[in-house]
Amino acid sequence: MLKDKIHRFFSNWYRKKKEKRIIFVTYLSILLCSIYFTIKNPLLLVRIISIDDYKVFNQGPDQQMKIQVKNKVFDYKFPVILNKHELTFLNIDVEKNTSTFVKVINICKSVRNSLKFGDDKVHYYYWEPHLILKDMKRYRFLCDGYARLAASIAQSYGIPSRVLWLKGHVTSEFYISEFDKWVLIDPSFGLYFSSNNIPLSTTEVIHAYENNHPPEISFFNNKTDEEPIPSITKLTSALTNRFTFVFSGENTQKGIRYTILKEKHLPLGLQYKEKEGCNLEICSKITQICLILEFLGLLIFLLI
Repeated sequence: MLKDKIHRFFSNWYRKKKEKRIIFVTYLSILLCSIYFTIKNPLLLVRIISIDDYKVFNQGPDQQMKIQVKNKVFDYKFPVILNKHELTFLNIDVEKNTSTFVKVINICKSVRNSLKFGDDKVHYYYWEPHLILKDMKRYRFLCDGYARLAASIAQSYGIPSRVLWLKGHVTSEFYISEFDKWVLIDPSFGLYFSSNNIPLSTTEVIHAYENNHPPEISFFNNKTDEEPIPSITKLTSALTNRFTFVFSGENTQKGIRYTILKEKHLPLGLQYKEKEGCNLEICSKITQICLILEFLGLLIFLLI
């Protein structure tokens, strides 16, 4: 009788231990999978601010290239900019008496003349733009390399700029002082949009296409350009796919690590949310809450 009780006790104890181990392994597997996908997709750790008002999205930055949105400060300024000595290698025609718009066009022309279009294998555009000057003859770049380098050069000359991800294409905008607005100037395609001879921002181009009033397209090219002829159909599709996200120095892969580990806060991202578009702010919050709950669940399980 006593032997049977002891046997049942240890059998139940072993079964509970086994069940606990299974639950622990399951929790740990889910957490490790979440950590893996977060490392592979670090934008999951970015606090995204979604803006559905294009006027707020297009507000001009201050002298430090910052704006305030929903009581948060979003910084357009890149962590590292090129110095004058480094810029001389690009042979950019930026005269003091030219307009900001002409300066930016010349910057984009120089980027097109310096880079070769092709497979993109390097991603140091924000934090180490000087390496592009060293490697631009060895590597080929895609649209994001062109947009980020052009924006980085513009900031080196004190011109506010930002890089936009359109889900399928990456382009750049520059804050043009004479127009007092953001203007979309695409260095990889070598073009910009306008209406009544006024250059347009990304949101203005989006609204123009959505209202069936296609804007005028102006091209700027060098004779030696190797970039492919742009497909206006693909570009229009990228502009109207209801996904517009602003990159910053914080939400690059290196920037995310630096912001979290050194500055002790989550990096910020900026989204222009169109009607029926995905709200990335809600998606990012849900993802981050799930990660926290998974970690807390595993911790509580270990303490019980």
